[in-house]
Amino acid sequence: KADICFFPEGRVYGGFLNGEELLGLSGMGQADYTIGVIDSLFFTTPADQQDRCAEKLLACIQDWSTTQILAIVENSIRSRPEDWNKPAPLVIVEALDNPCDLSSGFTN
Repeated sequence: KADICFFPEGRVYGGFLNGEELLGLSGMGQADYTIGVIDSLFFTTPADQQDRCAEKLLACIQDWSTTQILAIVENSIRSRPEDWNKPAPLVIVEALDNPCDLSSGFTN
């Protein structure tokens, strides 16, 4: 997968659910976790990338409902069982990369 601006080196530290565990949560649990990950991205992104990444993500999802965001994430995870072992924050961002083009123009 191409580098994504929120995880420029593909690093996500331990302690998170993985994709399969995220799918096992209730609908509200999935929504809460997914929105929590999106909220946290703005605090964990390297300062030199934060404005551009946040701007790009917000421009993409600003008119989406939580239900739409969750459907995109869930469909992406379900369609890629080979990624179910990846940390959930990474699979969430990778799911949003396709419609939001988060990796376009990004370089390490």
